[in-house]
Amino acid sequence: MQVDEFALAVVASAVGVTLLCFAFAGLAAAAQGAFVQPPVVRLLEGKKTSWMVRRPVRRPFYLHGSSGLDFRANLSDDVVFGQYQMDALIVPALYTHPARVYDRAATLHIVALAPSLAMHAGAPNRIDVAAKALQRLPEWSDRRVELWCIVPAEDMRAFGSLRILLGRRRNTRVFSLDQEFALLRANRQVARLYANSVPIPYLARRPLLEHACSASNPNVRNRSGLMFHGDTGRYDNGVRGAVRDVLSWTPNSSYVSTYGLRHSAEALRKQHDASLVQMRRSRFCMVPSGDVPSSGRLFEAMAAGCLPILVRPDAQTFDLPFPGLIDWTQLVSWLHPRQLSLQQRHSPAPPPVMSLRKEEARLLQRALERVPVEQLERGQMRCYRVACTVFNPYRHASTLIDYMLDATAAPVQTRIVPIGNERIIVLPPTTRG
Repeated sequence: MQVDEFALAVVASAVGVTLLCFAFAGLAAAAQGAFVQPPVVRLLEGKKTSWMVRRPVRRPFYLHGSSGLDFRANLSDDVVFGQYQMDALIVPALYTHPARVYDRAATLHIVALAPSLAMHAGAPNRIDVAAKALQRLPEWSDRRVELWCIVPAEDMRAFGSLRILLGRRRNTRVFSLDQEFALLRANRQVARLYANSVPIPYLARRPLLEHACSASNPNVRNRSGLMFHGDTGRYDNGVRGAVRDVLSWTPNSSYVSTYGLRHSAEALRKQHDASLVQMRRSRFCMVPSGDVPSSGRLFEAMAAGCLPILVRPDAQTFDLPFPGLIDWTQLVSWLHPRQLSLQQRHSPAPPPVMSLRKEEARLLQRALERVPVEQLERGQMRCYRVACTVFNPYRHASTLIDYMLDATAAPVQTRIVPIGNERIIVLPPTTRG
């Protein structure tokens, strides 16, 4: 069988909607035990067309951010925020955004909750104060009003008493990093909020975002190799173990597991700094799923100019932010390993599966070698541009908010599928009707 027939599929932009539908069908089939394996390798298109599907529509919004709901005093320039703390930079920017209106009759209402700011200031009681202020709002008791807030963290424990309040109010929506946070045990009481959320990007490290903004020319020709540096102790069905085994058969690759460094903050910091340097040297970055499909590594790879290869068992795309605005086929490639198992997290796969990994490494390497360097350069410059102008709240918070506002108009549905004695939330793609 020829390699092209076996594994390579370049997805045309005209079938973007079909891909999203296929992602949903694959997820639903997997929940029922009938999973359809996608092609092993799919490459970024890198066409000469724009990475944008269209420009965002700036929706007017009313901001609830006074008194007990104002967290701006907790913002400090000397605080370094992590990948889950996008709210700390977005919420303050809402106050001066051009789309903010002062008419409570507006159809879009946003609550200026910023738990990351409260936690950094060492004032968790601020959340309790905010909960009381929220319940005093006239819109809180009017369930016809859709209230939005930003919840980037993987769970809502930082919300304290506010967590239960938001979970009980039926017409509350959130921006989060991944809809599948709904499936985490800690989020059972607020699963609906995550399942109906709008995905937003993780917060990349500021030096990488500055690097993206300073890039004026592609440097793909000066880079080489594939890399993955990260924690292999995730409940990812063995995806990161597959990355390890594929890279073991890939020449000029760099693999580092930080699993053994979990309990040493200093060792982790040094390794993260080394990984940042390696990202800027590598041509491709492997971006496997972790506990959920999304990963902050995607946005850091884009900012570093390291072309992302999403590594997942299926073709789901609904965790990628703003799919109705960004053509992700122009930005990322895909690798779909076969016969995954969580038992392969910390040890090599058994010989039959390792044979598959060797074949997958060969297919991936051959596919990447066939891509014209000009196509890779277009992909790299688009990654730089998106990372700098859309996903960078340090420089362009207003633009990121524009994308978020546009996404609030996209319909989201949730399906509950019975699996044995449990009811599992199956999450469809977020698409515009």
